[in-house]
Amino acid sequence: MERSTRTEQDLVRLRDDTGKELDALRAELEALKGRRWPLGVLGAVAGVVGTLTAVVGLFLR
Repeated sequence: MERSTRTEQDLVRLRDDTGKELDALRAELEALKGRRWPLGVLGAVAGVVGTLTAVVGLFLR
């Protein structure tokens, strides 16, 4: 009976620890999601920079 009770306590402690770690990982993931740039914005910035480079190249010839 003692082994069963100790095993149950260990399982409860393990579940609590795992839950805390998962909560920390979820919070970190949400923080990373908030800092990323959408691909559309990156594409637009790359297009504008490319266009400006082409225009500057035409006028410097």
